[in-house]
Amino acid sequence: MKRLYFILLVMIPFTFRLTAQTVSVKSNVLYDAMTTLNAGVEFSLASRWTLDLEANLNPWKYSEETQLKHWFIQPELRYWPCRKFEGHFVGAHFLYGDYNVEGTSFF
Repeated sequence: MKRLYFILLVMIPFTFRLTAQTVSVKSNVLYDAMTTLNAGVEFSLASRWTLDLEANLNPWKYSEETQLKHWFIQPELRYWPCRKFEGHFVGAHFLYGDYNVEGTSFF
C-alpha cells in the first residue's frame, strides 16, 4: 500500500498541465519616490503578444502656491520575438493624461 501511495505521489506532478505566465502586476519605484501613485497590469493575448495597461496619479498639493498634479493612462500592445515576458519587445502605445503645474521653479 505504501508503494502505491509513493507511485501516485510521484505521478501527480505529471498529470497537471503547466503553463507560462499569463498576467503580470507591476509598479514603478521612481514614480513612487516622486509621490506619484502608479500601477500596471500586463495580460497575455497570444503566444507572443501582450497588452500592458498602466495608470499614474499625483493628486497632491504641496503648498498653497505649489502643486504638481497629473494623471496618465498608457495602454501598450507588445510583440515579443522569443517568449512573452522575457527579454526585449517591440511595442506601440497610446498615452493620454492631464497635468497642472503651478508655482514650481524647475531651474
